[in-house]
Parts: sequence; C-alpha cells; structure tokens
Amino acid sequence: MSTIKVDRIEPQDGLQTNAMGGIVQVVRVVYTGQASTTSTSYVSTGLQASITPRSASNKIMVSFEHSMYIVPSTLFAYHGIRIKRGTNVIYTPTTDQYGPFDFGVYSANSYSGRSRVEYLDSPGVSGSLITYSTEMALHTDGTLYSNFLDSNTAVAAQSFMTLMEITA
Repeated sequence: MSTIKVDRIEPQDGLQTNAMGGIVQVVRVVYTGQASTTSTSYVSTGLQASITPRSASNKIMVSFEHSMYIVPSTLFAYHGIRIKRGTNVIYTPTTDQYGPFDFGVYSANSYSGRSRVEYLDSPGVSGSLITYSTEMALHTDGTLYSNFLDSNTAVAAQSFMTLMEITA
C-alpha cells in the first residue's frame, strides 16, 4: 500500500473541487463607436461581449460602463441603459410613462457622465457562446449619445463591458 502526501493540489482552472464564488474566466471589451438616439424607445449602443460558460450552474456577472452625453429639449436630462442576453432583455432600468431614468440630472443643460450597472445573471447553459449587449433610451425629448465624439475631443470616448463567470 502506498501513501501520497502533499500540501496542496491546485486544479487546472484554479478552483478546488466544490469551491464556490471563484472566478472561472473574465472577458473585457472596450468599445469606442458612437451611437445616438432621439427616442424613448431602446436602441443599440454597439457595446457587446461574449462568453462561453464552463458550467450551467455558474453565474455571469455582467458589468458595463458607458460614456454618455445628453442634449435635452426639456428640463430632464435622464436616460436608461438595459442589458440583453442574446435577444432577451434581462435587465430594464426604472421607467415611468415618459421613459427610463436610471441616470442623468434634473436640468435643462447638457449632461455628460458615466453610466455604470452590474447585473448577476444565471444563464443556465454551458459550452454555448452567450452574447450580452446594451441598449439605451431617453427619458424625454432631446438627443442621447454613447461615446460622444466631436472635433474638440482629443481621445475617443470609451465604453466598457466585463463578463465574469463565477462558480455557484
């Protein structure tokens, strides 16, 4: 009879057997394309990232940060950004009869800022590529830009999306 003694065995993916809460993989995308809308209906921002989960029981932390600019036509400079997994909407921001209002200011002036959301998703699949994307909409009238570019901009505005597969 033989005995093997070791201080520690580390699996290839870095997690011990039955470990929970470990990060299995990370995908990060930086996007500089500009998108704009004058609508209270959602339109694509162009930001998207894809990941292939290793286990159907794992969760995906979806984090994004958009560079946003609003030129309001009314007193409200608000907007919202929702998250889609494939064609399904999985996160929708607070909305009233005029549209979404997760971000912005109560002001008739232009608004520039960064909009950030984190959402923990349970896609329930493994081995299949999943694409997450964002869409934006105005609260009221005006023009909303993601990654606003003009002739005075020295560096292109950037939006980010990070996907983390987390063991459950």
